[in-house]
Amino acid sequence: MVKLDEIARIMGVSKAAVSLALNYKPGVGKEKAAQIRDVAATLGYVLPRTRSQGQQDEKVISCVSIVRRTDTPNTYDSSFVSGFIDGISQGLSQSGYRLEITVYRDVSIEQVITSLQKKASAGFLVLATELEEQEIAKLSSFTAPMVLLDAYTAHIPLDSVSMNNAGAMYKVIQFLTSLGHWKIGYIHADHGNGNFSARRMSFFRAVKAFGCSYEHTEDHFLVEPTIKGSYHQMMSYLTAGRRVPKALVCGNDVIAIGSIMALQEFGYAVPEDVSVIGFDNLPGSEICAPPLTSMCISPRHMGYRAALRLLQRLSGDNSSFEKILIDGHVIQRDSVRPAE
Repeated sequence: MVKLDEIARIMGVSKAAVSLALNYKPGVGKEKAAQIRDVAATLGYVLPRTRSQGQQDEKVISCVSIVRRTDTPNTYDSSFVSGFIDGISQGLSQSGYRLEITVYRDVSIEQVITSLQKKASAGFLVLATELEEQEIAKLSSFTAPMVLLDAYTAHIPLDSVSMNNAGAMYKVIQFLTSLGHWKIGYIHADHGNGNFSARRMSFFRAVKAFGCSYEHTEDHFLVEPTIKGSYHQMMSYLTAGRRVPKALVCGNDVIAIGSIMALQEFGYAVPEDVSVIGFDNLPGSEICAPPLTSMCISPRHMGYRAALRLLQRLSGDNSSFEKILIDGHVIQRDSVRPAE
């Protein structure tokens, strides 16, 4: 297990500050505490139990993060992880439950389930961004209350709180058309989580609903969802003679930043020649050149709602399963301008 000393060394703080942050106690600034918890989660730190081993720990809620691809940016971006956990902490703050965070890296869903069944937790909040549908289905066999976070499954009998990707994409296209952009392209990840797929399908529906001009063979670009990968693959498209629409929607901010770098190097001015909009409003989006317009969906609010839903289950609520979708809003910066 990772020790507090190691986390303290990485963060440049005292061991006591790490302990306070991990146990959600006062004494450390909110932003610094969130950063400490994120580093701890990334390293796989598990909060220690405070009760004796033989006593059932009925007042613990486990927050479970399952990581598959460490090269897929923003799935586990620090701001998202911190936002989810801070929202969960806020939701549980008056409940009397203690939050325990566990990270599983590159292990099968069967191994995860076996590990979770050994825990004496009252309920589980599962950050399931990277899980496939068949893996999520296996989690439905759990007898303890469980709520999925950042994963939408319409038919699997589990409560879930996730991004409203369809509604968010509709707002993105509405925003672009309000600025006079009717020829819109899409830059999609060549691999990744369910959010990527949901956003792409939602883009197709949204441009059709608004009557935008879109040709899949010309206006669709497939890139690796890293800054370096999206830069190189977009450069390949440009050097091969692919024409770029006046507006581009990207599957996330990382793709947008890498693509903007390629466009600018090739000679396009952003936003004078091409308007670019991203998704997730990651911290780097406001400091790139130009600052990136992005769709913002709050991970903190998602975590908060997931915690409240789990508390309802723990209080005896046996109502139908709920699929909660959290909407977002466009944050306009300098990467988008009205069409001429």
